[in-house]
Amino acid sequence: MNLNLVAHATRSSLDRLYEVLDGASSNPAGRRFDLVTRITKLYRQLGVGEFLLEGDAQDLYEFLQLGVQACDDLLREVSPEDVATSRLLAWFDAVCVGDRDAMASIAARAPRECNPRKEYEEDFLYTRIAMDAVGLGRPVAEIESMLARLRELSADRRDARMELLVAFLEGDVPGFVAALRALCEEHDAFYGEIVPSSLVEERRILRHLPPLEVVAWLALARRSTMPDAELAEVPAALLEECAVPPPPPRRWLEYSHPHLPRQSDDAGRTPERTVLESQRAPAPPSDGAQWSLLRVDDWTDPDHGVVGDLPSELSELRHELEAGESVAASWPSPCAVRLDPYRGGRWLPDVIANGDDLLICSARVTAAIESACRAACEYLPLTILDHKGRVASSDHVLIHPLGVHDRPASLPPLSRMSQVSDAYVVSPALSDALRRIPGVTNLLLEPTDMS
Repeated sequence: MNLNLVAHATRSSLDRLYEVLDGASSNPAGRRFDLVTRITKLYRQLGVGEFLLEGDAQDLYEFLQLGVQACDDLLREVSPEDVATSRLLAWFDAVCVGDRDAMASIAARAPRECNPRKEYEEDFLYTRIAMDAVGLGRPVAEIESMLARLRELSADRRDARMELLVAFLEGDVPGFVAALRALCEEHDAFYGEIVPSSLVEERRILRHLPPLEVVAWLALARRSTMPDAELAEVPAALLEECAVPPPPPRRWLEYSHPHLPRQSDDAGRTPERTVLESQRAPAPPSDGAQWSLLRVDDWTDPDHGVVGDLPSELSELRHELEAGESVAASWPSPCAVRLDPYRGGRWLPDVIANGDDLLICSARVTAAIESACRAACEYLPLTILDHKGRVASSDHVLIHPLGVHDRPASLPPLSRMSQVSDAYVVSPALSDALRRIPGVTNLLLEPTDMS
């Protein structure tokens, strides 16, 4: 472990937290559930970073308490329809610090129905069962139907979290420890050697400890039905009882590090917006003559799915795709791409972002483009797999404009130009047709001057 990298990542996490807190302070009316997850994750990163640097679990607990307080407070403010139970990581942090009041409070406010836009049903069930059985003290008989459904969803593959719940409820120490170890292995695989740049700082901190979810379960078991449970992956210091007094009210929003104090908003740091808006503002309607650029490297909602690395059979066609050459004859069948495990959510928009500049569109966007372009494009069938490897969509299509053009004269309605390597060029008529699709999502059109 390189402590210099850990120290740098911890400082970067602190700067990021200050930006988020400034944004939350300046726009309380704009607070949404995404703010809950960002703040709790940053407090986690700071706590783990301090523990790695100083070796004192009480430093970790101080930050976890702030994340727990933020979650408990914000759940009273955000719309319940916007909340995903499985993403309330702070509930496990409350278990780590032994805050039973917060465990019960968060569990009571967490939705009792899965939010299909933001979470998978099995992830919801796992967290909801844990909250009911532990946070609210409900008997096994009251959660049996949820357990049965979780078993049904996990029938075709191993689910360590389902095994963990069953072992915990049955007092099966070997099974419990085996499930915890499997979660540690998943954690190690997630924070492998290659992660997107947005996760580099997080990886530099969190990869050096087992997931706090595992620490929470082990601490909980040792306090209750399995006092002798042990897991070599969890340092003994992380099982110390929390001796940090609870933070004063709203401390999470006002936090300032004693050695690296928070600056005022006018000291050069830009507060982060807390309203989830498009990362690129929607383009105004066309005046009937202006062409547009269509970009596919961004997404307008954190719940939108993003396609990850291409499978080998598509990577082999990369040159032909970039050159606008026909690939229909060599197109693999079936052809599947998977949602990125590191970026984006699980909800499939009409235009799916990706890092390879591929135009992946829903059936209704494809219909509009095919109506305008006809044979100027190839329409290649594509299966989208979710984060768990299951089919999320068989209706999306990879639209491949043929040719790469050097001059704007006589362009097809959707085309590539050699001068624009990171976007597609769209005619005024097609731009308007796409914008008129009711509720079209992740359509990032930007007006451009073609003169």
